Amino acid sequence: MQLLAVKDHPQKLQETSQNVYPIQMATYYNFPKPDRCRKYRVGITNIFGPVNLSNVRSTWKASGIEEKDFPKLSVEYFGSGPGFCSEDRNDTVLAIIGSIIPSAKSHIKLYLSESTNVSYFEASEKALAENDVVLFLAGNTFDETSAKLWSDLLDKYKNTIPVMYCGDGTDLYLPSALPQCVSTGASVLYLKDNKYDYETAYNFSGGGRANIPQPKYQKDVVPEELAQGKRTCPDLVINGGSSDSVGYRVKTNDGFMRAKTNPIVISSAMIAGFLALSDSKCKMTKRIYKAYQKFPSAFNDITLGTTVNYPALVGYDLATGLGSFNGAKLIICL
Repeated sequence: MQLLAVKDHPQKLQETSQNVYPIQMATYYNFPKPDRCRKYRVGITNIFGPVNLSNVRSTWKASGIEEKDFPKLSVEYFGSGPGFCSEDRNDTVLAIIGSIIPSAKSHIKLYLSESTNVSYFEASEKALAENDVVLFLAGNTFDETSAKLWSDLLDKYKNTIPVMYCGDGTDLYLPSALPQCVSTGASVLYLKDNKYDYETAYNFSGGGRANIPQPKYQKDVVPEELAQGKRTCPDLVINGGSSDSVGYRVKTNDGFMRAKTNPIVISSAMIAGFLALSDSKCKMTKRIYKAYQKFPSAFNDITLGTTVNYPALVGYDLATGLGSFNGAKLIICL
């Protein structure tokens, strides 16, 4: 795919500053339609924060999803304590994932805990045990003790796909940095005639090298000068929206508006929802890299822009990983 430089579109930033529903965003990346006879199970873990399930259902309804296809929503709390997250993160993520897997048989469950300590680990284990895909919205900054605990937990639930954003520009988070987890970052999408045109790296997205030996599935894909023998992140990116690009329209307590959630969180929700559509659940990260080697046309290489620390390059890079993807092409490769 030919990527056009921003300078070739002097009005691009103004023309594409718009809100779209998550279900529309999925069409730009050619996501496949869900099988409404199938049960998709997605868990989301987070620190305590506000959640309004009526807001989520309002977003689905406004975007054209019929009520008979609304997924089941539920929330479970671990521990007790005050709310932590003041933004509409939980509502936004639930709305995005449900827009990708609209099916009355589906179940999206939010697991909320009071901290990233014992109660969050307990919530994460239950989420992994009950779901096909788990999106982690909180975790630990990297240290060897925590890495061992998370690695053992993910190995215990090998048939569940763990997904998490890799960081917010400087630190790599756990469990995202582990080889078992699909590590995500964010891009910025630009449209032309309301269709995919090109993407750039999102400037506050994370990425880098974890203090973990490089997994075998990365060795033939990630250049050695980038990897330096270590696990690198991210694996995939997708549009997270920003003030100068296509953003996400969701229902909040203030009415319909652009999502007030970090773009790296939004992109991780899009990728988690997409991976829930896959028939494969075991060793998903390895499957993604194999697909990249065999079917590179399923991926959109992003070569413009930089994150806090790294530029986007041709091929794998520490800003955008393997790039974004064409959902319909990638799903048949997984």
